[in-house]
Amino acid sequence: MPPGMGGGMGRSNYMSPEEKANAPKVTKALLKRVFSYLKPYKVQLFIVVVLIGITAGLNTMPSILTGKIIDDGLIKQDFKTLLFYVLLSFGLTLGSSLVGVGQSFINTWIAQHITYDMRNQMFRHLQKMSQRFYTSNNQGDIITRMTSDIDGVEKVITNTFTSILSNSITLIVALVAMYQRNWVLATIGIIIVPLFAIPTRKAGQTRWSLTQKAQEKNDQINGILNETLSVSGQLLVKLFGREAYEY
Repeated sequence: MPPGMGGGMGRSNYMSPEEKANAPKVTKALLKRVFSYLKPYKVQLFIVVVLIGITAGLNTMPSILTGKIIDDGLIKQDFKTLLFYVLLSFGLTLGSSLVGVGQSFINTWIAQHITYDMRNQMFRHLQKMSQRFYTSNNQGDIITRMTSDIDGVEKVITNTFTSILSNSITLIVALVAMYQRNWVLATIGIIIVPLFAIPTRKAGQTRWSLTQKAQEKNDQINGILNETLSVSGQLLVKLFGREAYEY
């Protein structure tokens, strides 16, 4: 829009230094508040955790059976044993995939219901805000809070939360199986595992920074669309002949 008449600034552009300093940070209290939305669905969540545990166990078995296939089947040239372990490995892999489908379905169902609850609660809250709130805050920022920010919570539940649980359970099951086979190699594996956390942490910090920048751009996009495509916005654009500038 014409200079001085709006233009969909991102939240980092219109926030004061004090607001930036007091911006929400990922804390234990914040995470506790976010995951409080899981309470109405604790039964479904418990089922998801159980299915993740079953999937982790089933995913570990084919690796264990590979040793059986080589030692008892190929080396001993026992065709019946070889066929049995190959079919068993295939069956476990298929079973793991089927359980994974069920786990993914329930997990997505929980996430969709939580985003539904959050959007309704936020919309109800916004209806009670004063007129000053809407005149002093960017409309694109408010819309982004209602849309992509809440979608981000859904992704945390469906992807991040599930991955953490799945990886943790898989690691525990794998360590138990490894120690049963060879405690020396298992101990070496435990020593090596933390080394993977270093690049992962660095990548996570970079991704968090990029996500924040992308969110700021989403604020700007929503603000520009809301201001230029509304009736009053289009009237101002045409009145000042600013179509090319807005483009």
